[in-house]
Amino acid sequence: MKSRFTSLPILCLILLATYCEAGDWPQILGPNRDGIAVDESLPAEFPAGGPRQVWSHSAGSGSSGAAIQGDDVILFHRQGDEELVECCAFDSGETRWTVRFPTNFRPVVGTSDGPLAVPVIHGDRVYVFGTSGFLAAINLQTGDLLWKKNVVSEFRAQEGYFGPGSTPLVVDDLLIANVGGFRTEAGMVAFERESGDVVWQATSEHASYASPMLYEAKGKKYILAIERLSTYLLDAKSGAVIDSIPFGQRGPTVNAANPVLMGNHFFLTASYGIGSVWGTISPDGLEIVWEDDEILASQYTTSIAYKDSLFAVNGRQDGGNPILCCINPTTRSTNWEEYYLGYATLIRVDDRLLHMNTSGTLRLLAADTSSYQELSKAELTRGTTRALPALSRGHLIIRNEDEFLCFKLTE
Repeated sequence: MKSRFTSLPILCLILLATYCEAGDWPQILGPNRDGIAVDESLPAEFPAGGPRQVWSHSAGSGSSGAAIQGDDVILFHRQGDEELVECCAFDSGETRWTVRFPTNFRPVVGTSDGPLAVPVIHGDRVYVFGTSGFLAAINLQTGDLLWKKNVVSEFRAQEGYFGPGSTPLVVDDLLIANVGGFRTEAGMVAFERESGDVVWQATSEHASYASPMLYEAKGKKYILAIERLSTYLLDAKSGAVIDSIPFGQRGPTVNAANPVLMGNHFFLTASYGIGSVWGTISPDGLEIVWEDDEILASQYTTSIAYKDSLFAVNGRQDGGNPILCCINPTTRSTNWEEYYLGYATLIRVDDRLLHMNTSGTLRLLAADTSSYQELSKAELTRGTTRALPALSRGHLIIRNEDEFLCFKLTE
């Protein structure tokens, strides 16, 4: 559906109902899955010589970022023919327990055969979605496996180019996953968190690599989920499809950036000729305000909201010259662009931005919607740092091809 745009004020961001304490980073893109830190602060500039490395921990294949709750850090990676979930100490990186899942997964494209989806910590449980198609619940304190299901085989889904890579979403007693069971009306599936039993399944779509978001309005909860060729608004409790809009293209394309919620608006973006969509969201459905394949087309970086604007990375890691930019979706205009910074992922802390380049350079920027302002820069590591970073209590955990690395950003 399309409509003419009428100016509406940008409201405050919709917060997710997650279980976390101040400074936790318990899932993809932080407490509210939006790349915005809660109860954090950043220095005016990095220490002389750059942030201090606190610890390192060996990493196998994959590009799953860390999840943090309290003194526990969950790492997810593959070594040999096993996908490993490790609980490590926040202050030292020392392993407290390890759960191993056998795997023989091989990707259709590329050589990375390890997990992609960021673990989810909720209360006393950890939830992981592996590239070999398993969804599992683990006791956070003991490492005991509570339940495991191979959802790819159960729902006759395809593994996709790189295996499953969408991080599940906890909503009340449900764990909602982008499964991609297009043959079995199981594009999205909700599981009972305690038992792993199926509560509902909906849509006949292949999975995407984007993670679902929670939208709340008028006392009800809904799921905004990007799948392979469409974006859906679902009733969280029943799985009933409220509305859908086309988003995506057939062929060698990927939807990987999460949807962004800004009050009663939503924003979607993807590369591969797909572009961006800005629209309104309500319990009645989704309304497209504009579609544009030029203003922004981000390969997998989720855009970060601030005031009435979005900070974003336009372009792809695997080609061209990615551009850091700030756009105003209300006016469908670009506030500013900065070239030659390379591809990156973004985190916002109040009026500061962390720009983590995929080549290992971290930049501290002002979250200024009128101009690019670099405050500090440090080379943290060499190699490819494609995994999403995690920020907690002034510590940043990143990952290259060989290690998870923890840095203290302040003196």
